[in-house]
Amino acid sequence: MRLFIAINFNKETKDYIQKVSQQLKECSQSGNFTKYNNLHLTLVFIGEVTEDKVFLIKTAMNKTIIKEFELAFGGVDCFNRSGGDIFFVGVKMNEQLKILITFFLMN
Repeated sequence: MRLFIAINFNKETKDYIQKVSQQLKECSQSGNFTKYNNLHLTLVFIGEVTEDKVFLIKTAMNKTIIKEFELAFGGVDCFNRSGGDIFFVGVKMNEQLKILITFFLMN
């Protein structure tokens, strides 16, 4: 099973990202674009995990108490891949985000 830990966005944020995505789509020759309901911020990419490790990951996630916090977007960037580039909307690092990422990387 391929896993990652992510933050789901509220409607306002998804609407903004969808608008940026639409602008990219209009400038693109081809490509696949993330569906509205799949928009998220990946905190940690875990990768392939066996079923027995899923419980441990869920336990670590359930230990977190996450309060709502504000994110600031930091522009559009991309990962260059041989199978096609992946574009994303970046976010600016802040203290709450650092704490979350550090927690998940340490556990």
